[in-house]
Amino acid sequence: MEPIRAIPSLDQLARDPSCAIGLSAATLAALQSQCAVAQSALAAAQLVAVQETPRVNQHADRTLDADGIATALGVSRRWVFRNKDRLPFIRHVSRRSVVASERDVLKWRAAQRP
Repeated sequence: MEPIRAIPSLDQLARDPSCAIGLSAATLAALQSQCAVAQSALAAAQLVAVQETPRVNQHADRTLDADGIATALGVSRRWVFRNKDRLPFIRHVSRRSVVASERDVLKWRAAQRP
């Protein structure tokens, strides 16, 4: 009769895969089941972590005029025109008109606030 071997943990198997050699089919199936449960738990935790990560809305890419830029930044239209040369996202259309991508405005705003 063969001596009874201790069933290795998943940590032990990760360190030394050769300790799985000689285990019974039922033991191997149980270890595979444990591994599948651990993988599912890790995938669920990763999904939660990704959903909790703050992001700028990747789909919001409208073109904003001076009024839209002012609204997005919480400033006046006049402020936008006074500071247009210091704002990296603004494109000059004419002397009295500026536009910007909503995504760029939101990224800049997020970077400015600690």
